[in-house]
Amino acid sequence: MERALLLFLLICVSSSFAADIVLPELGLPMLFLVALIVSMGIGGAYMAGSFLQSPQISAWSRQQVRELLAGFIIVVLIWGVAMGTDSLVGAIFLNGGGGFASVGGAALDGHIEYMEGLYLQVCDAYQAVGMFQGFGYFASLGGFWFYFGAGGSPFFGVNGLLGPLSTAASNLTVQILSFRLIRLFTYYIDGVIPTFLLPIALAFRMVPFTQRAGNTLIAICLGAMFMLPLSLIFVNEFGKAVDWKYDDALDANFKFENMGADNGMVDFIMNFTEVMCKNAVIRNLLSLGEFIWAAIFAAVMSIPCLAGYGACFVSYFMLFWLELWPNIVTIIQVIIGALVLAAFAIDAATLAGGGGGIAGMDRIATLLIPAVTEATGFSIVSFMIIALITFTGTKAISTALGGEYVLYGVSRFV
Repeated sequence: MERALLLFLLICVSSSFAADIVLPELGLPMLFLVALIVSMGIGGAYMAGSFLQSPQISAWSRQQVRELLAGFIIVVLIWGVAMGTDSLVGAIFLNGGGGFASVGGAALDGHIEYMEGLYLQVCDAYQAVGMFQGFGYFASLGGFWFYFGAGGSPFFGVNGLLGPLSTAASNLTVQILSFRLIRLFTYYIDGVIPTFLLPIALAFRMVPFTQRAGNTLIAICLGAMFMLPLSLIFVNEFGKAVDWKYDDALDANFKFENMGADNGMVDFIMNFTEVMCKNAVIRNLLSLGEFIWAAIFAAVMSIPCLAGYGACFVSYFMLFWLELWPNIVTIIQVIIGALVLAAFAIDAATLAGGGGGIAGMDRIATLLIPAVTEATGFSIVSFMIIALITFTGTKAISTALGGEYVLYGVSRFV
């Protein structure tokens, strides 16, 4: 029985998201039909008891008639109250576009949007820190390499922020996924339970051999329809009452191009990269090397030689390679080295002047990571509130209806 019920519920879950499968809408007509069939069965049992002259079967039949009448009244009341309340709440808050579950699910949208915004900020900060920790004051031009600095990188150690940022991203991923699953479950509740699962549970309540199981199923359905959305609404109101100290983290900018703008480091990286790396013509020319440049120089300078072109070419080639090229290298080294050294001096003065280090980097440690920690703490409390209200309310409904085993597993959980 338990395996069959579990398989049935899994089929309902999978089919509820399929566009080409529409679950039938069950309601009072189906419940009347079940009551009629059960009454006919009880009548048949009473006739069999009379025919067999069995007072036990006759007494059982009379008792089941009373149980059927009482059960039918309870079923109609539960159906009317549940569907009426669900429709009324949807009409008030969603203009008829859903039920109580949709109202509860919509209450999570604001917190999910906030956590997704924090996740994007963490991604930007992680990328910026990764670029900072790998930066050093050196430049590569063709076959030339220039370096000024100490220890390889003036910002060595900033990679210590990568660990907290990675943990923050992992925590936010789990929270966003969990709240998204709850939000998705509210769609399932709103589309399947009121019109399909709840009528089946009510029908189980009227069958003599499945009355307690029906009470348990009714409690689960009502808990999903009302207790879970109620807990989500309570979580939303709790979030509004919380004094968020770091919610301005979404207004901060942690992109690399907007960090360190008060010193020359970011400007140096971006300008040098744009000119030397993105421009294919300059990049290819600088990578030719001394032999090709010497050949080009000799070929151009030997044109006036005419008949003596070969001798002139060799002469000019050796002149460029042995005399001009070292001077060109020296000039390029002085120019590029001066630019790099100037950028290094600007950054050193900025960092030593109490400017707070890299602009925006301190906000990662004092604003962004605390904001993620704050959101994580709120999510943990929210999950506890959702579980407590939902399971406690479902257990109370099952106990009031006399459900099978009074949801013993849920009772132990609570």
